[in-house]
Amino acid sequence: MPIQIMENTSNDSQLSSVFEDDVEKPPKLSKRGTIISWSITGVILLGVVIVIIFTSTREATKPAPAVTKLANVEVITISTQKFVESLTLPAIINADRVAGIRPEYSGTLERWFIREGAPVKIGEVVAEINTKALRLNLDELVAALKTASQNVSLSVIRRERAQVNLDNMKKNIKIQEIALASAESNYQLGQKQFDRVQQLAKQQMASEAAMDDAKNSLTQSELAVIRAKQNLNSALLNVRTAELAVKEAKAGVKLAEARNVELEATIDVLEYKIEKGKLRAPFSGRLEEQLIQPGEIVTPNAAVGFIYDLKVLRATINVPDRYVAFLDPENTSAQTFIQMYLPNAQQRIKASLIIPGLPSLTGDETSGIELNAEIARVAQSSDPKSNTFKVELRFPNPGNALKHGIIARSKIEYLYYPDAIIIPIRAVQVTDAGPRVLVVSETAGEQIVGFRDIKPVSIHGSKTFISAGLNQGDRLIVAGWKGLVGGEKVNVLVEDGKFVKPQPK
Repeated sequence: MPIQIMENTSNDSQLSSVFEDDVEKPPKLSKRGTIISWSITGVILLGVVIVIIFTSTREATKPAPAVTKLANVEVITISTQKFVESLTLPAIINADRVAGIRPEYSGTLERWFIREGAPVKIGEVVAEINTKALRLNLDELVAALKTASQNVSLSVIRRERAQVNLDNMKKNIKIQEIALASAESNYQLGQKQFDRVQQLAKQQMASEAAMDDAKNSLTQSELAVIRAKQNLNSALLNVRTAELAVKEAKAGVKLAEARNVELEATIDVLEYKIEKGKLRAPFSGRLEEQLIQPGEIVTPNAAVGFIYDLKVLRATINVPDRYVAFLDPENTSAQTFIQMYLPNAQQRIKASLIIPGLPSLTGDETSGIELNAEIARVAQSSDPKSNTFKVELRFPNPGNALKHGIIARSKIEYLYYPDAIIIPIRAVQVTDAGPRVLVVSETAGEQIVGFRDIKPVSIHGSKTFISAGLNQGDRLIVAGWKGLVGGEKVNVLVEDGKFVKPQPK
């Protein structure tokens, strides 16, 4: 049974009477305004109903699929090429030979014969020291040498005379020995004669006068022996004196000859000094600078000027230790290393020197000249400060145009790769896992991106040489690879420098 709600009109009238005094009553609308208000409301309700009916009766449609836009990339086809691994290092050009003109003794510089910067030949007199005092002393010694030579001749004559006297004294000894022998023989004969007369006198067969004569003869012969012995002793003494005279004469000769040698040696020294007073060029070249002027004092071993031989030049470079072994063609260890770890490389050493050109108005450097050179020396020990090895390149000076001290660039080729892969640096991505590149492969008519890990060896300008990761014929993405992932489809816009016409879809 439905519940009927009865309106309590009495209560409503009471409430309305309560609030009639407090609430402002709205103004009553006119009859025309009420009609317009209800008309607008009806139109709105009609529009809502129409929209609801149209929405409910319209068929449901599917949303349009999103259009996928492919990334445009530029690729190049990998191909092998010849490549040379080289070093480019700063170099300082030096003259092949540099020598200072250095006097051997102090003196006053008298004059220069060669002007500054002029060419000079080997052995040519460049400058001269004042040697007037030395020449005067030389003249005095030459005169003394003549006197000494005469003294030598006189001493030789004295020695010869003493020798002749000695020989005579020795002959006199023989004479005196013969005389002594004769006197002794006479004495023996007189003794026998005296003994015979004495016997006869005892037998009274000889007279007293005969006895006296025999005795006198014996006495005379005895005296003759004594005199002969004295003469012999005197002769021996004379020989001894003559021998001493010969020795003295020989010593005099030696003394005179020694004095002669002494004077000759002193003269040689003076002549050497006078000759060394002429400062000569040790080799052909150019006189750089006159450091001492005429009238100034020169000091022993202090350079008065320098000569540079510029026909052949040397360039000094400092090579890092990891490359120096490759610069020696006779280093078998380096060749073994190349065969083991660089199988595609060949050791080939070629050196050159690059003289930069003059700067142009645009700020760029004009092309210079490149000169072939040879490696003259490789240091066997490194510089302890830089840990680099000094290498000297030797090359001819074209037209003697280059000077000592010019800064240049050296280029030394040490490895040759007949089949190398060179790629642009802009194609390389540096990741936490190492360097890699993106390649494109065509699958079912679509261009698909793939990753390749590479092994760079060296960088040369805007390109890098790699030893692994790419093969000949691979299509390498060099532009437009940012944001690409593996397996993504791309649109090849440029290939090997040529614009690729898009395929019709």
